[in-house]
Formats: sequence, C-alpha cells, structure tokens
Amino acid sequence: MTTFKLFSVVISLIGLATFSNFASATTISVGNFSSTLTGTLVNDAGPGCSTGNSCLKQTYDTTNNLAFFGTTGIAAIASSVLGSHDPFHDETNINDGSYGNGSSWIGNTINSWVKIDLGYFARIDQLVFGRYRVGACCSDRQAGFFTIETALTDDIFANGNSGNDNTEYAVVVNNNAVFYTGGQSVKVDFNTGASPQTVTARFLKFTFANRDTAIDEIEVYGTRAVSSPTTLMLFFFGLVTMLFIRRRVR
Repeated sequence: MTTFKLFSVVISLIGLATFSNFASATTISVGNFSSTLTGTLVNDAGPGCSTGNSCLKQTYDTTNNLAFFGTTGIAAIASSVLGSHDPFHDETNINDGSYGNGSSWIGNTINSWVKIDLGYFARIDQLVFGRYRVGACCSDRQAGFFTIETALTDDIFANGNSGNDNTEYAVVVNNNAVFYTGGQSVKVDFNTGASPQTVTARFLKFTFANRDTAIDEIEVYGTRAVSSPTTLMLFFFGLVTMLFIRRRVR
C-alpha cells in the first residue's frame, strides 16, 4: 500500500468519525421541561440584581445532567457577558444546578455563544435549556435563532476563544423557526425518526442570534462513551495496517 493510499484511508476514517457526530434526525420542542425542583426558592437580590422576581433562583435534580458543574468539575465559558450584572448573569451560572433569573447567563452581543466541557466523551440523547423557569419574571432577552454544535476536541477552552472552532465543531442543530419566551424551555431530542444518528461529543457550543440573550441553565442527557469515534476509527486503522504489514512480510 502506497503512502498516498494510507493517507487516503486515514482521511476517510476520520471523515466517518466526524459524520457520526452529526444528527440528521432531531426533534425540537418548546414547553415546560424543568427537572424536579429540590431546593428552596431563594431571592438573591444584591448588587447587579434588582429586588423582586428577577433575582429568584432554585436548585433542581441534577442527578442525570452530564453538564452539571458538580459532576464535570468544569465551569462553562462564554464569548461575552453582561458585565454590569455580575455575578448573577455570568457564564458560570449556565451549568450550576439552579434555575431562575437570579442564576443565569446573559450574553452581551449578537451571536453570543456559551460552551460546556463535559469532561469526557458522551453519547448525547437530549439537550434542554431555558430561561426564568422559577418565579413570574421577565419576557425580554429572548434567544431568537440558535445553533448547537458539538466537538470531540477544543484546543483552547477559554472565555472568548473560538479559534479553530470552524474545524473542531460540527453543527447538530441549526434552528431558524422555534422561539420560546420567559418561563419556557427548549428540548432537543436526538435519535429520532426512521434513520437516527448518534451524537458523540465532549464539548458543546450554543450560539444565540439575539443580543443580550438570557439562559438560566443548559442540561445534557445521555451516557458516558467508552471512547471517541475518532479514537475507535484510528485504532481500527492501526489494526488493519498491522495485519497488512504482517501479510506482506509472510
């Protein structure tokens, strides 16, 4: 086998691994998809957050949420934050285990994004995110259009850094139709339809079109994967190559 052929095989296998990360059949729903509330409703009024319902927050059951900071040990990052309202609206609130405007993220530009590192490869079945899911607060700061991307690697996972995202991340949801308002949430179900595709990833990136979009929490549901698709494909390639060389030697 020539060097060119070997290179072609590697590229093909990596391409297959990338394809396995794209979900061709998804269902997007809007409604009240909150998990079971577990804590006491807290009014966290203080500097940067006015009094009243806009400061309410409440913990929920994070047992199966792969994105929860307490499980991953990794706080979310973002491209921008409405800094005048920290710490009530900074990026660390996006996976802190609390619903409510008193513990939410607000981006400060159009097309602001937030990223989550699960800390390991996972097969993702469902994503849920929403705003103001406790208390009777607020109908502004709607997300509008949004995209969801996943990746197996992110070379620099840091606030504001999107270098190489165009090669590392693949779009799994490109929504230009579904809108939701305060008190609602969005649920994205993968593996639906006649020909479901598996979404396997470690990193997730949510981009929201509207300026000052508010999100109280992002939840990720699925199972831990044994390995990434790329790793498995390259292992298979190595095995085939070894068998080929052994046959040539004989």
